[in-house]
Amino acid sequence: MQRQSIDPTHVYTYHVEGQKPGGGLYGADLTSTPPRLTQLVDASDGLILDANVSYDGKTVLFSWKRTMQDKLQLFTINVDGTDLRQLTDHDSNNLNACWLPDDSIAFLSDRKPAFAYCWTSTTPILYRCDRDGGHVQRLSANYLNDFTPSVMEDGRIIYSRWEYVDRPAIPIQSLWSINPDGTGLSGYFGNRVLSRPRSWNRTRYRVLARCCVY
Repeated sequence: MQRQSIDPTHVYTYHVEGQKPGGGLYGADLTSTPPRLTQLVDASDGLILDANVSYDGKTVLFSWKRTMQDKLQLFTINVDGTDLRQLTDHDSNNLNACWLPDDSIAFLSDRKPAFAYCWTSTTPILYRCDRDGGHVQRLSANYLNDFTPSVMEDGRIIYSRWEYVDRPAIPIQSLWSINPDGTGLSGYFGNRVLSRPRSWNRTRYRVLARCCVY
């Protein structure tokens, strides 16, 4: 995947701002020196945000904004450049998709009607769908942003999640896990983890930590 660097004003607005057109999706033949590149998708009028290869190595799943006026949608294409398919066709941004063990897909979407409390951007959260884009199901009940889902070895989806409860948006993004069917939501790591400045003494740190429990 090739694209321009994204420069949003906030960490949670990369899906709607700071984007520039250009780039595309490529296959690289590593048996040649230098590697020979083959363009699979031309994104010169828009951008491809991310890409994920299927478990069998045959299909690429990616989010693509065809033009800068369009929303991000999910697509698949074979690694040889054939059989380009659009999976989502909704008036929303659909992005950061990953393959699930049963060959379905987890992804983020801002089709939920909500906005960040302190800004004007939408707030994508976790959904799933079939391999062909059908049977879209909302997995997350988060009212703010979820980020970058991935699959762990035991099949659970791990992702980061922003909740506007006694925490800022940037330095604290805890990891959560959920089963692909939407059950078993649990905190995985890092809920309210802060780097302690050296100037703080241990007593003050303990008091602050105690006050932040909710």
